[in-house]
Amino acid sequence: MKEFEYNGTYADCYVLNDDRTEKFIFEFLNHFIPERKESASEYEFPQYEDDSQFIFQNDYQIIEFLSQKTNVEYSLYWNNKRSEDLKGAMVFFTPDNKIIFGLFCNTLKGDTKIEDEYFQKLKLFTQSNYGYISYEQIPEMDTNTFIELSIKSL
Repeated sequence: MKEFEYNGTYADCYVLNDDRTEKFIFEFLNHFIPERKESASEYEFPQYEDDSQFIFQNDYQIIEFLSQKTNVEYSLYWNNKRSEDLKGAMVFFTPDNKIIFGLFCNTLKGDTKIEDEYFQKLKLFTQSNYGYISYEQIPEMDTNTFIELSIKSL
């Protein structure tokens, strides 16, 4: 059996969606990484600012809060506890009431089959028409630009 050679970076699979509900976010997480670890020990809001108004202790609290906000930009990450090619999941709340679901996974040198497979699974699960694969790069948070990148990647 031939040994695969990993590229050393992760592939990021992103899709755009309208469903920012807690229920759908946790369905997404439970579907792709049921055994997960939060990447943060606490969540400040606003994110990445010195004067945070709120501090949430876990992902349930911050997701409940963010799902009720329509014009907030925020990024959340989880790591997969299982040892497999799928390394984790991401959720990006966009400032225009959309959400970007993401998966990050191993990628092989000279072969995109791992990320292609996870991208197809992600599109199918979210029923999204817009998405793309990048490599260790955060998604475009502007919906129009995200859609343009999606169309260019077809």
